Amino acid sequence: MAACEYFNCEPWIGIYVETEKYADLYLISLEHYEGCYKTKEDKAIDDWKMNDKYKEAYRKDEDIWKIHLDFDLIKWGF
Repeated sequence: MAACEYFNCEPWIGIYVETEKYADLYLISLEHYEGCYKTKEDKAIDDWKMNDKYKEAYRKDEDIWKIHLDFDLIKWGF
């Protein structure tokens, strides 16, 4: 946060989720995350829920930017 204040920048969070078939990258401001998605209980590590309900909410949320990549594994493995 000190670096953001020094450079007059807004803090953002990047969340990368990968499966065997695809990857999703979510970008969200720290302020929006804390106001809408952070749990109210005090935790050592915050989480980013990935059940269907939350994925739909993220999709509809205009303040979250998302990149979706589908993997086409042609020749991968041993």
